[in-house]
Amino acid sequence: HTLPASEVRPLNTQDAISVFEIEREAFISVSGECPLHLDEVRHFLTLCPELSMGWFEEGRLVAFIIGSLWDQDRLATEALTLHKPRGSTVHIHVLAVHRTF
Repeated sequence: HTLPASEVRPLNTQDAISVFEIEREAFISVSGECPLHLDEVRHFLTLCPELSMGWFEEGRLVAFIIGSLWDQDRLATEALTLHKPRGSTVHIHVLAVHRTF
């Protein structure tokens, strides 16, 4: 079985380390901080994988987005760590692309 040259699919917890590595490289050099730590990446990929998407080239993650739902019109600080399953507002936590792309 060969891997597709290019694939876009929802992320899962098995992708968490690859997600965090790309995020860390993208953000640490710019701001010195990651929007999500590895445990938070796993948290959102467990709670709401349908609000994430990864782009893979030959099986390797090269870009991703992770979001969650919020139940108010305006985001609050709690939105950084919570997912409100009945919410109607999508909160994008992080979007990053591998430096070689």
